[in-house]
Amino acid sequence: PSSSKTKKPSTVSTPNNPTSNEDRDLTENEIEKLANDVNQLAADDDKNSEIADLLQSMEPQLSFDEEVGVEKLHMPTLKALKKLVDRLMKM
Repeated sequence: PSSSKTKKPSTVSTPNNPTSNEDRDLTENEIEKLANDVNQLAADDDKNSEIADLLQSMEPQLSFDEEVGVEKLHMPTLKALKKLVDRLMKM
């Protein structure tokens, strides 16, 4: 019997992202929409600080003195940001 049948894929899934579609990278359009949503949420101080906290924890090398372009963010950060933004938009 081949052992390849028992190998599990090496993707890591967290309890709150059970869907495999969360594992794919965001498209350019999704990233653009995410940037617009973030700018919209930035007007609300509470939501803005949640976004800032996430970015600072995941991208500590970035300087937040000026506007941060989404193109500077890594994909795991973009995915986490999208989840946060989706949640904040529902509030």
